[in-house]
Amino acid sequence: MVRHTLIFLWSIFLLGIPATKGSVIVNGDFELGGFVPNSDNAMSLVASSATMTGWTVIGDSLAWISTPNPFLLQAKSGTKFLDLTDYAQGGPFGGVRQSINTITNAVYQISFDVGAVSGTSRIQVTANNLSDIASSSASNGHTWTTYSSFFTAGSSSTTIEFIGNQADGGGHYIGLDNVKVELFHNPNPVPEPSCCFLLMFSVLPRMRSMKKLLR
Repeated sequence: MVRHTLIFLWSIFLLGIPATKGSVIVNGDFELGGFVPNSDNAMSLVASSATMTGWTVIGDSLAWISTPNPFLLQAKSGTKFLDLTDYAQGGPFGGVRQSINTITNAVYQISFDVGAVSGTSRIQVTANNLSDIASSSASNGHTWTTYSSFFTAGSSSTTIEFIGNQADGGGHYIGLDNVKVELFHNPNPVPEPSCCFLLMFSVLPRMRSMKKLLR
């Protein structure tokens, strides 16, 4: 009986340890998938393509680019990134979509990098109650700008979408890389480890008393 109680208390303690914080997005830096480079070390993907692990292409086509490349562009994370304009100048632009597992009513932080070369690049991001435009501006050379915001999950699954919105300076480049979605606040957290320790110490003396009675 004592052994079973100890196992029960240890289980409560383990449940009280918070999960390690990390992104719930799959392949947020676009490194994984069936990349088949052309002579520019890039690959054009049409709408509905699922060639990139975890992602589905939406809107118009886009370019999946690796490093090095003749455009002198560098990934923000890893070696690969996206250009939501593909090879054509001006709109319509491409984008990507991914559905992630979420906790209903929990708050998540979403962040990603927007790339620009000349002028301003803009990306429309949507996730449940979040709908915003992220931008990056550059006057000389390749520039990455980090965007960060929050959304509340409405169910156990949330769809994240990024699509090119506008690219000034000829509309020739809208970069996307380093996408992350992390749990920021859980309205129904598991017990803190300190609470579990208090529970264990309050029950153990009673267990000793019970053990004496059973002898």
